[in-house]
Amino acid sequence: VLHTWHALGCQVMALSPSDAEYSDFMAKLPDLFPRHGESKRAATTGDRNEVCVVVHVKWQNFSVLLGADMTVTAARDRGWSAVIAEHHEQRLPKSCVVKIPHHGSHNAHYEPMWNDALESSPVAVITPFGRGPKATRPPTTDDLDRIASLSSRAYVTSTPAGAPATRFESAVERTLSDGGIQVSDANPPLGLVRLRRVRDEWQERLVAPASLIRRRATAR
Repeated sequence: VLHTWHALGCQVMALSPSDAEYSDFMAKLPDLFPRHGESKRAATTGDRNEVCVVVHVKWQNFSVLLGADMTVTAARDRGWSAVIAEHHEQRLPKSCVVKIPHHGSHNAHYEPMWNDALESSPVAVITPFGRGPKATRPPTTDDLDRIASLSSRAYVTSTPAGAPATRFESAVERTLSDGGIQVSDANPPLGLVRLRRVRDEWQERLVAPASLIRRRATAR
C-alpha cells in the first residue's frame, strides 16, 4: 500500500495490486525477455488489468475512489475482493465520487464496492472503451442504466459506441464494403469531465463529447 501526503493534508492510497497479483506479475517478468541466443521479440501484454492501480483519495471531509480497470475475480486475494478487503483494513471513509472501473463493464460491477466503499448515490464518471466492435464496447445500454440508477449524477467522457462513421461517396462505400474494410477515426475526440468541490457541492464542467447520462431528481 502506498501512502502519499500532500502539504494541504491530502491522502492518496493505492488499494491494488494485491500481494498475490504483484507476485504473479513479477514471476511472469522473466518470460518477457529473450533468453541467451534467442532473437529479440515483442513483449506480450498479458492481462492489462491484473496490476491496475485502484486509488482512494481523501482530503478535507470527502473522498474519491478511482476504480481504474479493476474487475471481479473468483479469488478472494485478487480483483475487487482484495481491494475492498484493503479498504476495510485501512478503515477508509466512503467516497462521494467514483471513477467507474473498467469502462463500466458488467465484469467490473461489485456490490461491496457500491455498499462499502461509496456513499449512497455518489457522482459517477465513466470512460467508454473505444476499440473493437461497437456492439460489444462497454459500457452497453444496460451498463449505463445500471450505473445511472446507483448514482446521483453519472457522466461519460465520450459517446460509448463511438462517433458516427465517416461517410464517403457511394462508389467508395461499395468498394470498402466489398473488401470487408471498416473505417474508424484514428484520432477520436476525447471529452473531459471536470468536477470541483464548491461550498460542499460538486460542480461540473463538460468538454464535448463528454455528457451527462442522468441526474437523479431530488425530493422536495
